[in-house]
Amino acid sequence: MNFPHEQNQAVLRAEIKRLNTEISRLKAESRQKLKARDILIHSIYTSTSWKVARPIRGIKKVGTAVARITNSLFRLRPDATPRPSAQPRPSAQVKKEQPTSPKNKAKPAVDEAEALSLVSASPLFDPKWYLSQYPDVAKANIDPAVHYIRHGTAKKRKPSVYFDPDYYLSQNPELARSGINPLVHYLKFGQHEGQRPLALLEISQPQGPRPVVMPNAPIIVSPGIETDEPVDWVRYTDLTLIEDHDSLLYGGMVLSHLHRDKARHDVLGPLAAFCRLMDIDPADHIRLARGPKGQVISVESALGASLEPTRYKGLGLQFSAGAACIADAWFANGLTLRIRFGQDDAEPSNSERYVVRGFQADAAVPETIQLVGEALLPESGPALVDFSLANPLLPVLLVLTTPDGTAIDLGILPFPSFCRGGMHQAELSALSVHSNPVEDLRLISDALVRDYISPGSELPRSIRRIAVRLEAATGAERIFSPSVLEWLARVFHLRVYPSKHESKADHGGVAYLRQRLHAGEGIRASLHEHVTQEVDNGLTLVLPQDALPTISALVSRRLCPPLGSASVAGPFVVADHVTCRPRWSVVLPTMGEDLLALQPSGFAIGYPVLTSSKATTSDGLDVTGKSTTEIHLAVCYSSSTPPDDATMLMPLAPDAPGPALGRALTETERAQASITAVVNCTTEVGTRRLLQSLARQTLLGTVDIVALLHPDWADGADACRSELERLFKGRYKIVLSCGSRRKDLNRCVADLSGRFTLVVDDTIVLHDSRTLETLATMANGEGIASASCVILHEAAVRKSSVVRFQSGGFFPSHVSFQSAPNLIFNEPNWPETFANATYPVVGNSLELALIRTDVLLEMWGKEAQTFSEHREDLQFALKALAAGYKHLCTSAVRATSLTGPRFREELDPIGRNFINPGRWEHLLSSVTLLRELR
Repeated sequence: MNFPHEQNQAVLRAEIKRLNTEISRLKAESRQKLKARDILIHSIYTSTSWKVARPIRGIKKVGTAVARITNSLFRLRPDATPRPSAQPRPSAQVKKEQPTSPKNKAKPAVDEAEALSLVSASPLFDPKWYLSQYPDVAKANIDPAVHYIRHGTAKKRKPSVYFDPDYYLSQNPELARSGINPLVHYLKFGQHEGQRPLALLEISQPQGPRPVVMPNAPIIVSPGIETDEPVDWVRYTDLTLIEDHDSLLYGGMVLSHLHRDKARHDVLGPLAAFCRLMDIDPADHIRLARGPKGQVISVESALGASLEPTRYKGLGLQFSAGAACIADAWFANGLTLRIRFGQDDAEPSNSERYVVRGFQADAAVPETIQLVGEALLPESGPALVDFSLANPLLPVLLVLTTPDGTAIDLGILPFPSFCRGGMHQAELSALSVHSNPVEDLRLISDALVRDYISPGSELPRSIRRIAVRLEAATGAERIFSPSVLEWLARVFHLRVYPSKHESKADHGGVAYLRQRLHAGEGIRASLHEHVTQEVDNGLTLVLPQDALPTISALVSRRLCPPLGSASVAGPFVVADHVTCRPRWSVVLPTMGEDLLALQPSGFAIGYPVLTSSKATTSDGLDVTGKSTTEIHLAVCYSSSTPPDDATMLMPLAPDAPGPALGRALTETERAQASITAVVNCTTEVGTRRLLQSLARQTLLGTVDIVALLHPDWADGADACRSELERLFKGRYKIVLSCGSRRKDLNRCVADLSGRFTLVVDDTIVLHDSRTLETLATMANGEGIASASCVILHEAAVRKSSVVRFQSGGFFPSHVSFQSAPNLIFNEPNWPETFANATYPVVGNSLELALIRTDVLLEMWGKEAQTFSEHREDLQFALKALAAGYKHLCTSAVRATSLTGPRFREELDPIGRNFINPGRWEHLLSSVTLLRELR
């Protein structure tokens, strides 16, 4: 039975549903009309006629304003006569439409077929990447290019890592309102207009010679300092030749005036070094002009004396003390160098005020110098002066003058990227020995410049070519920015090339970047001839995509890999990807091609590699130079934000084809890779979890189990036997543990029949089924004692849990002088340093370690009683190192420990009788050295 009010409610609901349908229909129609209107407006605004008519529209606006003012004045005049009434304007219906000329035609719309053709043929669309990022496309069983054309724009999806729609739309705001696919617009129009598909890290890209004079940089007086009375001082644009003074000229432009009695070499030295750094002849571009008529005075003799390396002082005297002292320098942004002049406690000066100016030369036209900032310094107290650099890496010339333009001192910042926030700040931090960063900046820069300008050296610089790995590159890394490429070409005669180690089946993005590098894009044409092409007798520095070469490596003339090795990994420093803040100094031992082959597959090698075109023999490269272990080769940039939990647990996809490392076990090696797993069983849950993860390993058929039952779980023998019988039937043995790992291992020596021994706790979970195969590949190398992988743990953060780093092997930390000198070892937290790498360590924790059985028997054997409790893993590692073996750890595969976070810092457990300071050199030269930078 239906009541009347129920019937009324049904009628109302039906009416509401009908109205909602009508509203949806009207909204759809409105959106279509708005979209058509936006497309029309966009076509008008982007048309040639609209751009050409812009000055006319401006004149029209001015004319309208003038007419309005004239009419107002006319109405105010008492004798004004009325104007005749205007003729009525024709209505919109009868207004005649003006014909459209060919120049005024808007850019034609791109239909779906043309758009699909453009996108499919472009390397900026990566179908595999698109499917991996958007699983719904794969489930829909639709061509990814078709899906991107039809639905990608509305869903704001990226076509690949090489095209950023958000950046492109921000550069073309009118396009965002039209609904046109941004990639299609770029391929059809944007790339021909010089627009970029991806935002570079640089703020601007030099397209040609910059203006000779840049706007005056602001001077910021520190709080609490009273402003001075106005002082008349000569701006740079007003500097001219004057009477009774010699004028210092660079390329025909006046830099300052000089007193005729002033020692010229003090002023000419920094300027001559500036010319040498820009690779031009100082004698051809530095002049002294006398009097207003500009009589040229020879400076060749003074230049010869000023270029003596022993006399070179980059910042001079005035920039090192007094009111013009450089107290600090840092980058306020990518191109703004901010320098703090003066000391906080400096007394007011009674002498004349100082004016400071900064100059840079153009990389493509070094004969032209440009002003990047000038300011009048206060009498007392610090002052901040901004210099708007054309290139954040090219040398900066500083000229200190009196207000009338007479030179007091000249100085240069040869490598401004050493400053805080600069691209090479981490390198300076790794080389620092003083608490004052400016003092380190001065000393290290001067030492490098002396090596650079040394006239007595007949050796060419060691690095003759730079190659970059492109597997994971996007094109937005620093190495691809025009400022870096032009700096390398101008100062060091170097070009960046793609690495030869890439796969022949490059996907579209890599092919696009490879083509750019081969063509020399990013540097102007005049610099192409400036680059050294011949590299037969030089070295090639191979970099990961997110790295830059260090200045020390670029300047060095006596750098060589060790004898007998054509490729060798070298030390590097790690900096924050965004802020360039120093994080780690990493010194790798000699890693030849055998260890380089054990790097994770699918990833670019995460550290620099030095290669030579010839074998490193006495008749090849100069072998009297420095080893690669004595100098940092690169600054690698790493994000301080940890990756998501899935990437942390399994960096390599479980279904990725091929092995986890660059080298795989041969069929013979797989057959011989028998493993005896000594499992420390403490709980039923942990033992079951570990055994199940072992049963999923690809080397399962070669694994035998020795289960050590912990005394606290002695009654769990039946449960343990049941699980072993199910997973490892006929290939296990249960032994009651005595609670001591060293004694248990000593008791199990007779049962260690496999080539490898896996020592593992039941608190460990193996996530990747290739873990044992990966560790066996590492331990199968010549001279390898043990292999392990990165161990993670689950940490509670607020109301959730996240995966965090726990251990990646033992490293030397520092030296203790509590009694006799002893080394300290620890497990540093370095997840960003070796995100994807295989590296030598002091030792691996026996919580998870695959050990060569013969080495274990040799080092451990019946001498286990000499090992102390709780340090047996480190003692075994040190004993193996002393015997000439190595230990490796990798981050290609990961494991998780359920024991929670821990931090171990161990004193040399054997003491000076075993590893005395005389043997430290051998130990430290065979392992990776980590040092956290501050």
